[in-house]
Amino acid sequence: MNREKRLAVIGLAVGAAAAGWFGLQPARPLPAAGEVKVGAYAVSGAEAPAPATTIHEPPQHNPELDSARQLLHDGKKFEARAMLTKLILPAPEGPARGEMRKMLDAINKELFFSSKPSPDSVSYEVQPGDTLAVIVQNQAKGSNQGKDYYFTEVVMLVNGITDAKRIRPRQRLKIPQGTFSAVVQKDARRLIILLNGDYIKEYPVGLGAAESATPEGKFVLDVGKAKDPDWTAPDGHLYKYGDPKNILGTRWMPFTDVEGHHGLGIHGTTDPKSIGEDVSNGCVRMLNADVEEIFGMLAPGDTVEITK
Repeated sequence: MNREKRLAVIGLAVGAAAAGWFGLQPARPLPAAGEVKVGAYAVSGAEAPAPATTIHEPPQHNPELDSARQLLHDGKKFEARAMLTKLILPAPEGPARGEMRKMLDAINKELFFSSKPSPDSVSYEVQPGDTLAVIVQNQAKGSNQGKDYYFTEVVMLVNGITDAKRIRPRQRLKIPQGTFSAVVQKDARRLIILLNGDYIKEYPVGLGAAESATPEGKFVLDVGKAKDPDWTAPDGHLYKYGDPKNILGTRWMPFTDVEGHHGLGIHGTTDPKSIGEDVSNGCVRMLNADVEEIFGMLAPGDTVEITK
């Protein structure tokens, strides 16, 4: 073979090897009219699909939430709480609601769960001979709480008092003012405590089983709140407090009976695992520690609204 032919053969071999090395493939024929190329295949009678793209939604900005953040930044906690309450009550589950709750919990750690003065409280200086019960009765006039002995527990909570008998002259006490209420959101299985319509704290709850579903509507707390309550079962049997079959836990807060709904209320539980479940006879069930905390907040005459 002469030199020119040898060079031509070598060139062809090198070209073929390079094509294999770099993954080059022979050009495929273009699809015929009416065909769509999908991968390596031609499909007849279809329109060419749009190329796949990843769409990144821009974050949704809530002007009112931004305003609440600004109020908080400016130190206007009371105003921020009012705005955040308006936002959180209808808010769906998600990061935004989680942020609202964290903001509200931080605000109420100071505005409510501390002895620091706040716009919805009065400050009282203990006088010689005062008792906490009389102070609360006099300073909470005009509200349901002023008629409820158990409101002293709330005053003790916010002032860090562990023994009601150990208040001293000239001690200053913070006494929340106004009306408490509660909202139960069934789908989320939570109870929210409000003071004058503003968010204070939320708690997980258990609700009625399918055959005894917790009804929706506005209920009024009745007289008859009880610590360490006995329980009368639907069949009329009485179970004393401490009986394993007594399901009420450590507190009972009855609703006023209305047509079609009798014997309902808020209570604790002997089965903590039932919180978050639908297993009760229609009542709102809470952890004992939680129902003990709200026991002094809600007084007879206060409203409990149960929503979807």
